[in-house]
Amino acid sequence: MAGEAERAGMVELLARHVPRSAWAENHRFEVLLRVAKDGGRYLCILNPNVDEAAEDTVRVSAPVNEAVDVWAAGGCAVPVRPAPGGTAIQLRLGPGEATVVYIGM
Repeated sequence: MAGEAERAGMVELLARHVPRSAWAENHRFEVLLRVAKDGGRYLCILNPNVDEAAEDTVRVSAPVNEAVDVWAAGGCAVPVRPAPGGTAIQLRLGPGEATVVYIGM
């Protein structure tokens, strides 16, 4: 996997055969879905660009009833909207900023 072509081929193969649970549409964020012991689901979202703010749509491949930014003091509701195959959440993060969003399903 030393070459770019081999890496691209592997990514394409995985994308075809492994369903994604959560991702950023334009690849501006790193997104990780975590499931807590109590069954709660959390999106850990990072803007890896330390020089510029970024905006992207985070997609979840299931219906989401509510989303709450739990890193904001007291929690902050995050708007969600239905999208083909699941749910869309529009976010903007500052340079190098991260957040954690609880998603109620």
